[in-house]
Amino acid sequence: MQKPTAPDNADLPPTIDTTKAHPARIYDYMLGGKDNFAADRETAERALAVWPSVRTSVRENRAFLGRAVRFLAAEAGIDQFLDIGSGLPNVGNVHEVAQAINPAARVVYADNDPIVHVHARALLTSLPGGRCAYIQADLREPDKILSDPVVRATLDFSRPVGLLVVAVLHFIHDADKPQRIISTLVDALPSGSYVVASHGTSEYMRGEQTASNVAGAYQQGGVGLADRDGSEFADLAFSGLELVPPGVVVTTEWRPDVDSFRPAPWEVSTNAGVARKRLGRAGGGSAAMPGALVLLVARAVGVVELACLGPFLVAVQPAFQPLGPALLLRGLVPRVLLLVQGRKLLFQGGVARPWRIGHDWFSSRSRRVAAAVSLACSATPSRQCLHGHGYFPWHVNGNSM
Repeated sequence: MQKPTAPDNADLPPTIDTTKAHPARIYDYMLGGKDNFAADRETAERALAVWPSVRTSVRENRAFLGRAVRFLAAEAGIDQFLDIGSGLPNVGNVHEVAQAINPAARVVYADNDPIVHVHARALLTSLPGGRCAYIQADLREPDKILSDPVVRATLDFSRPVGLLVVAVLHFIHDADKPQRIISTLVDALPSGSYVVASHGTSEYMRGEQTASNVAGAYQQGGVGLADRDGSEFADLAFSGLELVPPGVVVTTEWRPDVDSFRPAPWEVSTNAGVARKRLGRAGGGSAAMPGALVLLVARAVGVVELACLGPFLVAVQPAFQPLGPALLLRGLVPRVLLLVQGRKLLFQGGVARPWRIGHDWFSSRSRRVAAAVSLACSATPSRQCLHGHGYFPWHVNGNSM
């Protein structure tokens, strides 16, 4: 197969160093693009020599990006995206995928390679109803990205945003403090936003020397790689977030298209995932916190209501008197536990579906305690009668809470 030719250097700004390989241009070469130079191709060929599946890995990563963006646009209702480390324009760019579903979608691309800037300005054209913008920026400087006038003019940070950091985190070493980078970005997003990320890994590779040889091939071209397994990647990219099923998996296993061919994990060696910023976690001027406060107040009112209702029922109906303490305990203990869990939601960050109180707000330990108390206090001949007549609509199982 004939290799792509390099672009004419005369058309490039002087800030581009064509003698040094760059991840974006290596990625472009792996995808069959032509916007790369000798240094990029040499580094790519060295990597292919020691791990021939690297091109498969790159292509599957690109396919994952498309599926993730379609999920956000079609199922999660996300209509604005911040793609950091976007790379050179190629088939299936984020704005093309998103605007095929929602023509009003807005996308900001960010990359630190000047050649990406050159081609992005020429090729990344939005539909009339949406918007597409590009900034030259480095993931290692998240504050600059977030404060960039183009980003602020294009994206509305009072509404959910899709943050994309796909195939870029493995170029960020621990010395660059990647956790700080991700935290800064995620904290700026409103609740309901999503993070899409992927990360190369050696955990699936065959042969003890394969990973080190691949890293050496890139390092020889001046590009360093950071190797992290799935657990380390999840802690880095999705800490404090709610993972979308199936969680962190190989790129090919994240919501694959029906009947699609899926290479073996060792051929892909890239983990990926999508996660949602939960309601109640501060950031971006979100209105989620007042909602959590309302629910917390509602739980407190429920405790007070029950404390008053129990003695009232015993006083009105003498037949309830022997059961009074048990009935009161049955309803009061679970409600107090819910109140405690609600406080934790308000101050420590909550879940994506706060109305599923019996499932999401309730910790597993609290559920077990409440269930035990409920069972002990309800093991009476009158239990079926009382429940059947609906005197106690605060069942722990969440059916009527």
